[in-house]
Amino acid sequence: MSEITNIQTQAKNQERCNIYVDGAYCCSLSKFVVLSNHLFVGKPMSENEILNLAFESDKEDAFTYAVEYICNYVPTQKQLTKKLYDRKYTTSVIDYVISKCKEYGYINDLKY
Repeated sequence: MSEITNIQTQAKNQERCNIYVDGAYCCSLSKFVVLSNHLFVGKPMSENEILNLAFESDKEDAFTYAVEYICNYVPTQKQLTKKLYDRKYTTSVIDYVISKCKEYGYINDLKY
């Protein structure tokens, strides 16, 4: 079991925190994920728990980006997928975002 040793707000993005585990940088999480999961210095966490939190945070961040992008442009699924890949999101995060955007009717290649 690992332990959170530091939580720092990012300098460039005040809505995200860098998480350090056992003295080394581990990942970046949104403040919402940090607060809603009651993360604190000294909290013991398994590697799987940390990876799941990072995945949840990335999904939230990618979906927010996608919605902001859709508000400015009317992209096809392929265009939005490319934009998300360009921002270095993982395939599983991109699949989640595309699915959510389709579910909400934000992207529809047939209407495009």
